[in-house]
Amino acid sequence: MKLRHKILITNSIIRAKLFNIKIPIVISWLITRKCNQMCKYCNNQKVTTSEDLNTEQIFFIIERLAKIGTKVIVFTGGEPLLREDIGKIVDYCVEKDMITGINSSGSLVQDKIAELVNLSVLNLSLDGPEEVNDAIRGAGSFKAVINAIDAAYSKGIKIKFLTVLTKFNLDFKCIDYLIKIAKELNTTVTFQPATHLLLRGKGINPVAPPQKQYKRVINYLISQKNKYIGNSLSGLKYLNNWPNPKKIKCAGALIYRRIDNQGDVMICGRMQNPWKGKNCLNMDFNEAFLKTTPVYCDSCWCASRVEMNYLFSFKPDVLFNMKKLIW
Repeated sequence: MKLRHKILITNSIIRAKLFNIKIPIVISWLITRKCNQMCKYCNNQKVTTSEDLNTEQIFFIIERLAKIGTKVIVFTGGEPLLREDIGKIVDYCVEKDMITGINSSGSLVQDKIAELVNLSVLNLSLDGPEEVNDAIRGAGSFKAVINAIDAAYSKGIKIKFLTVLTKFNLDFKCIDYLIKIAKELNTTVTFQPATHLLLRGKGINPVAPPQKQYKRVINYLISQKNKYIGNSLSGLKYLNNWPNPKKIKCAGALIYRRIDNQGDVMICGRMQNPWKGKNCLNMDFNEAFLKTTPVYCDSCWCASRVEMNYLFSFKPDVLFNMKKLIW
């Protein structure tokens, strides 16, 4: 993160905090539901159709986001790189002076790398060495990540890793391997739990981590905390409560939003239906943003949201950890 962006984001957070001003500083955008992966903890496996916004509609929203103070956009899915126009979308965000990230499995990075040269950060999913990663995400997924790393570094694109903790990767050797990879590449790996329900679904998650082993891993990460672990200490200590509910003050009402693939606006991906109709194509985004109802959750297990909530509370260790955020 450039110093200028860090100053702009900090200034916006201070304004929102001190004066209770709503500023959509960070946007997480589910830009397509299409996916070419078979991750065991997700209900969005091998989705081939998705009623997504077109390029012109996306540009329309991005332009308005820039005007009302958005500093960070992270595109997620599905698999964002399945969109043929993803390079144009990234370039337009950068043109509007936004930090622009993509969450990806890595499977299409090699093919799309020429279109991603202006990307601020590529967040790659990696859950362990080859046998572990492929058991969770499907055969060949580990090699795809390795190829994505090589392609990204050849173009000078910054990468970060996100690891989902499941019953498959709860041993210290696996965790050490992930931290070692991050260290070798001088980047970070951020950890979060797979929840009891499937991602984007209501079914029971068959690979949710057993609580006892999960806590051992989180406590190990706390003991090993260094600059290559993307979570802050405060964030890790909060995630150590999983799966038992523990309230955390949500900053979403003031500083971040989720946009889905059809333009509906909500606080975060956990909340799907309460704001149906508040669509940033049917009404001005600022109006949709201001009218989004505050969230009162009993827990939050998304690592990036936990970090953002604590950042908004000005926890010192999270402030120093800010450059490691995957947003």
